[in-house]
Amino acid sequence: MTEHFSFASFLFVLLVFVVDVIQGHVHRSAHSMKNKPKLQATGPATGTAVKLVDDATNNGAVCIDGSPAVYYLGKTNSSESLNKWVVYFEGGGWCSHNTNAAGTGFDSCLARSTTTLGSSSTYADTMSFGGSDQVGNNPSTNPLMYDWNKAYLKYCDGASFGGNRLLPQNVTNSDGNIVPLYSRGHRILKAVYNDLLNIQGMNNATDIVITGCSAGGLSTWLHSDWIKDNLLNNLNNKDARISALPDSGFFIDYNGYTGNTNYSNGMKWVFNNGNMSYGSINSDCINNYGGKDSSNAYNCVFAQNIAPFVDIDLFVLNSEYDAWQTSNILGSTANDTINEYGKNFTEIIYNNFFNKNSVENNNNNRAGYIDSCHHHCGDWDQLPNGNYTQATAHHLFYINKVVNKDSNVYVWNQNQTYPCNSCC
Repeated sequence: MTEHFSFASFLFVLLVFVVDVIQGHVHRSAHSMKNKPKLQATGPATGTAVKLVDDATNNGAVCIDGSPAVYYLGKTNSSESLNKWVVYFEGGGWCSHNTNAAGTGFDSCLARSTTTLGSSSTYADTMSFGGSDQVGNNPSTNPLMYDWNKAYLKYCDGASFGGNRLLPQNVTNSDGNIVPLYSRGHRILKAVYNDLLNIQGMNNATDIVITGCSAGGLSTWLHSDWIKDNLLNNLNNKDARISALPDSGFFIDYNGYTGNTNYSNGMKWVFNNGNMSYGSINSDCINNYGGKDSSNAYNCVFAQNIAPFVDIDLFVLNSEYDAWQTSNILGSTANDTINEYGKNFTEIIYNNFFNKNSVENNNNNRAGYIDSCHHHCGDWDQLPNGNYTQATAHHLFYINKVVNKDSNVYVWNQNQTYPCNSCC
């Protein structure tokens, strides 16, 4: 009798343990990610420059100054991640026209054309992937993607990889010389993905995360659905997981607290000058605003207007008090004004993104990490939000979505008053 009772007790305890493991392993593993011992980095530490010379000559994939597009490629040596990719859009503002300033947007583009944000002429042959961001190769700071293949797209078109202007704009420089300026970001985007698919092995991908910061974060919002739709037609694995991870790219359509920044007007100029409606911007958004030739299509240069139409699985990273936005969109340093801006930001992103299901397939595929730290980009493995950093929160969302594509929305929101030093 005692033996029978002990054996039954053992079976019961074992059953409880197994059920607990099945139901809780994802949740507990996410909590423990932050406390894992540091492991030796095994992902690609260096990217090699891939210069798309033929695409520049034959397809017009060029920077503002006409130099060929470039991206940096790092191949993994991990057999488990052989067919996993992270593609990163570099950021760096836009060549836009502030209507309160002297000159035109072309002056801004001309100035950029002599820098690495408008020319590839001085790009190095290699770049390091040893940092602690989304392309970093350290598992303790980048737990999901540290050993994936890395493609880092250099930003040199001035329009968040969105311009598709057929002819250059000729501008006179300070020496009196005529300088042609190109807006060909869409062609750069196509050239990079054609190279990745046809030469570098992305056609065998099982996982692809599209990400970027600042203007590169906006690029992620603008183009991810176009990328997903075009990639799925060319991948050998039609069940490949393609998702988006924009960092600090949810810029508000606003001209400033006293109308002093004219950010919204400047971005309208970027859109119209770059002929961006004929590029790779979310087509459902473009159609919602009247189509490619509509005077209202420019609304789709703002993430808040694209957000309702996002179909791709998307995990957004953003501060409600984004440091670049408070200076360059809000145009104020007053605490009360910044708090009001943060409240408006949070309301917009919830109403336009988190609280809406996908228009096309009605999947609940929207999640994110909204912090209250006054910063812009970075801090992938630093910001405290409960037991999670941006990296571990995204990891949890990603692995849980693989298990259950219709799982609940995950939103990590610090929701603190500005300024909040403990939020950083």
